[in-house]
Amino acid sequence: MDKRLSRRFSLKGYYTWSKTLASIAMDNNSLANPFEDYNNRYLDKQRSDFDQRHTSVTSIVWQPDYFSGANRMVRGLLNGWTVTAIVTLQSGAPFNITAGSDLNADGNSNDRPNIAAGKVAKLNNTGGSRSGSMAKRFDTSAYCVFSATSLASCPGVGPAGSSGTVRPNSLDAPGVRNVDASLFRDFGIYERVKFQFRTEVSNVFNLTNLGTPTGTLNSANFGKVTGSASSFPNRQIQLGGRILF
Repeated sequence: MDKRLSRRFSLKGYYTWSKTLASIAMDNNSLANPFEDYNNRYLDKQRSDFDQRHTSVTSIVWQPDYFSGANRMVRGLLNGWTVTAIVTLQSGAPFNITAGSDLNADGNSNDRPNIAAGKVAKLNNTGGSRSGSMAKRFDTSAYCVFSATSLASCPGVGPAGSSGTVRPNSLDAPGVRNVDASLFRDFGIYERVKFQFRTEVSNVFNLTNLGTPTGTLNSANFGKVTGSASSFPNRQIQLGGRILF
């Protein structure tokens, strides 16, 4: 979408829908390890770590010049400025669920857990509540690890059922939203020499973007979001000026 500057206003927007897959040998989510099952490599087909389904970026430019009927002072104060904004919306990146312990005695503690009988991996419907999403982002009761007493409720595969069946990158972290804005104006000094005053604000509305939930089954914070996303920090304001000639 592209609306060129007319009536002192322009708008440009991009939307991308994508899906990226990877086939990775990852008993512990690492390229250095063998396939979960060489006879069934489909078990290791997964979403890639950077698979973000929806991304939208919109840029806006506004140059107000609508105060011709006002007195000279009002026109001088309000006209001549340029206001810009960049609006970014992204869906969440995928993340892994791991057992946090060495279930199959291979020396690695990032083995996969199992899906409990009658359960499916899913995000919880929190009705848009940020506190609800932080407290339990996904259904933690859907995961279990094999033990001698859980044959029926926690079926597994492989020797003694110890190799988990959870597919890597099966759930999404929360999405992010951000608005950056700037305000600037040129002031004439002498002939072609101008002074430009600038104000730049990142995350102008100070939106809080949640981080990735804890995906380690034996962690006390399993399923919880304990921090914010690092990609868009809290609001930051920068004032500056420069000479143009």
